[in-house]
Amino acid sequence: MEAIVVALSDDGDRGALGSWMAGASRRGRGAGSDEVSGGVRFAFYGCTGGFDGDAPEVSEEWQREMAEHTIAGKGVIVAGFFDIAVTARVSWFDRPQASALRVAFGDPDRGFDAVVVGDYERAFGAVAQFRETVSLSGRHGLRVWMPEAGGVIPVDGRGFPALLTVLQSVVHSPAAWGGEVGRRRVGGQGGRRVRP
Repeated sequence: MEAIVVALSDDGDRGALGSWMAGASRRGRGAGSDEVSGGVRFAFYGCTGGFDGDAPEVSEEWQREMAEHTIAGKGVIVAGFFDIAVTARVSWFDRPQASALRVAFGDPDRGFDAVVVGDYERAFGAVAQFRETVSLSGRHGLRVWMPEAGGVIPVDGRGFPALLTVLQSVVHSPAAWGGEVGRRRVGGQGGRRVRP
């Protein structure tokens, strides 16, 4: 298993990646990011291919827990979209729940203000699909949040290209191949609860 480690030097210098990650986390959790009275209303999206050993309900549970941890104190999940037995390599157009979520983006009465995913690799599978979905949601006034971004995805400035670079390296790491995603997220064994 590969891990991304941000090492701090004795003087507290995080380096470029560490500084970007710290800034993304602050931006994602700051005031004014899609907040409405009572908090942001989120739609949750998750996906399981069914090939990682987790039962669909276990996969949905840990992805939802990750999503809830990501938005803690900022809002509440009011809608859920979860594809079962569909790999992340399948286009959002061809996934029943992802497609329904995309349609809901354009509905002014959709009932949610932002989208939160529980796991980048399960939700998007490829940087191009991620970029397209974030762009489409943005055209409809929606922001996408995810654990890997520390909250809201920074689509403005230097943060977005940097995030794309990090996500691309995660997707192409050996640990992401062969069903390792689920085992990495839940701590080694399918079915264990996430401890954010």
